[in-house]
Amino acid sequence: MNISKIVFLAIFLLVCAMMLTGITLISELNILPYSNSVSGIDLKQKVLEDDYQNSLTKLIQKYSQPNNSLDSIGDDLMELTVPLKYQELHLKLITTLDEQGIEQAKLKKIVDDYSWLASTLSLFIINNF
Repeated sequence: MNISKIVFLAIFLLVCAMMLTGITLISELNILPYSNSVSGIDLKQKVLEDDYQNSLTKLIQKYSQPNNSLDSIGDDLMELTVPLKYQELHLKLITTLDEQGIEQAKLKKIVDDYSWLASTLSLFIINNF
């Protein structure tokens, strides 16, 4: 075997090993845009969660106004698209706000459980009870 072929083969194997090591390291550090931590599904779910938070906050602010009746709040809540992360919250809100005689204690428990909703829901409680 010719020395140039041996050198070429050695360099080729070295480069392949370095590439494989680099790809493995990058995927372990989640640097690639298609890695598990930033997958399209996770990104879509995050956008859905942000949209839900914004929509719910605006909805509660709407019903926090003094002249708004709470009669249709349940219907408006049902129109929101709910991400998996907030299904329990949404169910609590619907059952709490759509029943006769809204219980402030249930609303305060929701405020305690979801800090991002605390100021808006607290204003809602103050203005409606």
